[in-house]
Amino acid sequence: MQTTHPRFMYSNTEIVKRSNAIAIDDVRDLVLHLVADAPPPNWLRIDNSNMIQKVVALLVPGLTPDLLSLPPLPTAATSNPNLPLSIPLISPADLASGAASIPFIASTFSHACPTRAPGDQTRMHSVLSSFFTGPVSGEEKKRRLMQRVQSEINKSDPMRYLLTLEQMIENDYPIPSYMADVFEKPQGWVETPEPGANEHKANPRIYAIDCEMMERN
Repeated sequence: MQTTHPRFMYSNTEIVKRSNAIAIDDVRDLVLHLVADAPPPNWLRIDNSNMIQKVVALLVPGLTPDLLSLPPLPTAATSNPNLPLSIPLISPADLASGAASIPFIASTFSHACPTRAPGDQTRMHSVLSSFFTGPVSGEEKKRRLMQRVQSEINKSDPMRYLLTLEQMIENDYPIPSYMADVFEKPQGWVETPEPGANEHKANPRIYAIDCEMMERN
């Protein structure tokens, strides 16, 4: 039974329309498309992408065009330097003479795509930082906005400053026995009675009492 494999094919017509070469964030978005739910890139056609189970992205410092036997980028005004370059096949003579520095590349890939490093004309930014800084989806932006709005609303509610029962138990606060009988009551322990069922319906009144305001024997 013949198995269909994933295939990657550059879309030269889309690459020509770009004002810049393929960037690191384009490579990142490609990886996100393959392993997650990011939209497909327009500069690359991917067949049978559902068969891709794992993706490995390698950053190899010092991998120059000379090591891949690539021709220099075109400088003519009528040529586009952003188009993928064909990787020459390795002949037995190249292997014998050592001209093929990385034979695995030529035997595995057919083209190399010029890639633009992050940064501007005067400085280069971190490649890893650009790769690992993922885009924020519209749903995530909406969720963060709603969370920020809700946080502003909750600031006016004094109940947000009260500890939960679990937090009080965790921090060894004395707890009325009708709430949780979890600690040994000291001698002379007095606790307020449990409120009636109807008392919970009214909005509670908040009091703030500092320990310096309490009279001690």
